[in-house]
Amino acid sequence: MHRYWLFLLFFVCCAAGLSAQPSLDSVQVRPSESVAFDFVFHPGMIWDSIFVVPPGSLGKREALRVAGERHESEGKEALFYALLGMVMGLALFRRIFPKYWSDLFRLFFRTTLRQRQLRDQLQLASMPSLLLNVFFFICLAFYLSLFLSQRGWNPFSGYWSFWGVLLIGLVGMYLVKWLGLQFAAWIFGQPDLGEDYVFLVFTVNKMMGLMLLPTVIGLAFGQGMVWEWSLVLSWLLIGGLLLYRGYLTYRVVRRQAMVYFDLRL
Repeated sequence: MHRYWLFLLFFVCCAAGLSAQPSLDSVQVRPSESVAFDFVFHPGMIWDSIFVVPPGSLGKREALRVAGERHESEGKEALFYALLGMVMGLALFRRIFPKYWSDLFRLFFRTTLRQRQLRDQLQLASMPSLLLNVFFFICLAFYLSLFLSQRGWNPFSGYWSFWGVLLIGLVGMYLVKWLGLQFAAWIFGQPDLGEDYVFLVFTVNKMMGLMLLPTVIGLAFGQGMVWEWSLVLSWLLIGGLLLYRGYLTYRVVRRQAMVYFDLRL
């Protein structure tokens, strides 16, 4: 009987102690204290996890990407390296032939009175003159091929075939023009006038090649307003240089004609 009352008293005390114990939510754990929790495995947890999160639903999430225009390569790598080579070649030319470079600009812009002496010096420098003539033909071929290709007037399947045909055509055209001028000067007995005109034409061509290079780069890689302004600037440069060449040709012909009539009188 006494054992029964002792067991009942022990059960009541345990129930009162459990009811007075605070819940886990109300317990404040200090940072320096650690609390250990015992995990009790239950077979039903596996089924619940499979039902809530089906297999295969967990995976690597891709980063959010902003929708935009798709970049398409236009295949201008070869054109980029070709124009870069032209710029580097021009810088190397200026480094190797600094006197010819300065004399060419001084003669073209008429900043010196020793024009005849500078002309003789430029004519004697055959190697830099030939290199700048080649530069002019290459630059003009790039300009025409880029402009015509943009307008859809490329009859070939590739760009470089069109560029090569234009380059050969330009060289052939100027060669025929040079032979015609030499023949005309020989027929009319004016070799000096022919030489002066040929020198004048190729001097203006050299300057045209140098000035067209920035516009060629704009036509090759510019879009929208950049392409249009590059084209307008190129037209202004070409038109201005042709008018300037016509003015200088008139002066040369007039001077030679005055000398010829003075000799006849």
